Amino acid sequence: FYSSHIDQTRCIKRWVAPTLRELRRRQKKLGPQLPQPRSGFIEWNYRAELFAFGKRLHEEFDLEMLQAAFTQPSYVQKEQLRQRELGIVETDVVIKDNYEVSERGAYLAKECVRAYLKHSFPNVPVDGINAFTDYLLSTGMLSHIAAHLGMSELLLDDNYPPEQESLARS
Repeated sequence: FYSSHIDQTRCIKRWVAPTLRELRRRQKKLGPQLPQPRSGFIEWNYRAELFAFGKRLHEEFDLEMLQAAFTQPSYVQKEQLRQRELGIVETDVVIKDNYEVSERGAYLAKECVRAYLKHSFPNVPVDGINAFTDYLLSTGMLSHIAAHLGMSELLLDDNYPPEQESLARS
């Protein structure tokens, strides 16, 4: 019994290779698939993901405020349209979008980055500080950082994957 048990754990079963070939053939037949958001999975828990996002950054966030920061105005419009189509006229749930928060955040980020660069690089002229600030706060750079922080899965937008502008705004 013991030796046959070891042999079974060391070798790959005969049915594995044909099954993998069949799965690969079916996937090739379907063609390329669009990326699916994790929010469509059964075990998805948005509040837990928001909490985990804060822990990844070693910060304590108000989850309501964080959810509002991740909610795009286009998502709110789509959600209101969907509710009207379902016949829900009045609802107690008010979804906040990130428009006001992102405007204040953009101003605050620009001032903080500029102050940090002036303090860290006192010999760099103002034009250089402005160029560094514009680069660090550009849409491409902010969306790159947001994607690597895992924000693309948390962002509530009307399309998936979210656009660079949506990631940068959040």
